[in-house]
Amino acid sequence: MANLLEFFQDWIRDNRLLVMEIIFEGIGRKTIKGRMIKFNQYENSTLIYIDDTKTVEHFMINQIDEITPVE
Repeated sequence: MANLLEFFQDWIRDNRLLVMEIIFEGIGRKTIKGRMIKFNQYENSTLIYIDDTKTVEHFMINQIDEITPVE
């Protein structure tokens, strides 16, 4: 988890564009492009700014199946 926390901190600091595959209960998977704004390690949750819709969404870490920085 410590290594993952370092990645999250770097992505937040660098305002890095990320591609995430999110699992929505009852709906399925959805691919989202956005930027991680904040990560709460105690609640295992994150705030993501979604570039396409210009909205901020709250996700639990267990909802994120895959996360990849855009090169």
